Amino acid sequence: MNRHSCRDCGVINCKNQDKKYPKFCPTKDLTDDEIIEIEKLYNEDNNRQISRISAEIEDEFYYKYTRVEEIIEFAKRMKMNKIGIAACVGLFEVT
Repeated sequence: MNRHSCRDCGVINCKNQDKKYPKFCPTKDLTDDEIIEIEKLYNEDNNRQISRISAEIEDEFYYKYTRVEEIIEFAKRMKMNKIGIAACVGLFEVT
């Protein structure tokens, strides 16, 4: 199974609603109620900021930075002073 993300899209219909969603897009089948609920979640606490900065990091540094470097950049943009990174098997090759 191919796993796609917004980065694979290129259509960006979710922003302007003037094009056709790609087949792999999970947002194409959302109901109005689901969209309202998702928008509420985005606006809770600092979810909007986290989502925006995460997308910026992926756009700017995908395949350029290691995961650890991406986490450090994310922490800087979130104005975090202290972070802890727990190592796992997935991080062994990039640390």
